[in-house]
Amino acid sequence: MDGNLGAKWAQVSEALNLSFSQRLHKDTILSVTLSRDGSTLYTTSSDSTSKMFSLPEKRQLRSITTISQLALSSCCLTDDEQNIVFGSWDNNISLYSIEYGRVMDTLQAHDDAVSSLRLVEDQLVSGSWDSTVKLWEVRPSGFERTPIFDIVDNEAEVKAVQIDLKSSLIVSGAADGRIILLDIRMKHCISNNRIHSDAVTGLHFLGEGTGRLMTCSLDGTFKLLEVTGREILSMDAGSPAKCIGGEGDIVLVGKEDGNVGVYNISLGDELHQYAHPAPVDCLATGNSSNGVFFVSGSQGKIHVWKKTSP
Repeated sequence: MDGNLGAKWAQVSEALNLSFSQRLHKDTILSVTLSRDGSTLYTTSSDSTSKMFSLPEKRQLRSITTISQLALSSCCLTDDEQNIVFGSWDNNISLYSIEYGRVMDTLQAHDDAVSSLRLVEDQLVSGSWDSTVKLWEVRPSGFERTPIFDIVDNEAEVKAVQIDLKSSLIVSGAADGRIILLDIRMKHCISNNRIHSDAVTGLHFLGEGTGRLMTCSLDGTFKLLEVTGREILSMDAGSPAKCIGGEGDIVLVGKEDGNVGVYNISLGDELHQYAHPAPVDCLATGNSSNGVFFVSGSQGKIHVWKKTSP
């Protein structure tokens, strides 16, 4: 993550306002992903559809209904932003071409629902309810059919995954509160500990190459771990935490009570709370020519929060 973006977030954390809300899905939004320039939003939902939405124009660009008849749990943009990788509850990952509007490749990646995806460069990490985590190579034409390696150390459903290529780390968070850190180059487990007392719902690195990892859980806490898996900081979210994101040392936590808390992790301080009428299921931070902002998903609606005053 860009340190300058973290500084911008610290400056405007109390100056963001709800710009607009829009219902995009009939059911829960499971993930939100932003284009690099912050102009286009991609969502997935348990209603089995994905939406492409223009934030400047406040209108839907495309509804994607051809991936699966089951819930779409997550999506990632490829580096060139020409393709989307989808994870589905039908156990598959799919590569969808934005230009051609069709699925380019589908791979049965797991023996149960794909719960989470993260893509950096051509390295894709997938987590599943089958308790495994796999690392795949993604090419413009599709997926390599054999994973680079897979991790079977989890004893419960994998709920969240994350990857930091600069630190050579893959992380998984499971339904039993366990966090597993793995070294990609050495292909071995660095740590395997039950960090939380309930399901892990989100993972977020505080910048590429830092090795500093934020975790959040339905136990109502979010924690900072170092590269060895040792806990550095634990904070009380005040409600079950459902998702986490941010820029630099500024972390946003979406909660069951409808609040999004903004925290400065380096200071251990809460900066602000943004209120929603319903639980916050997912969020993403963005940066555009008009400044930093964030998008949250809550009960089928997206909410866009940005600075609206000088």
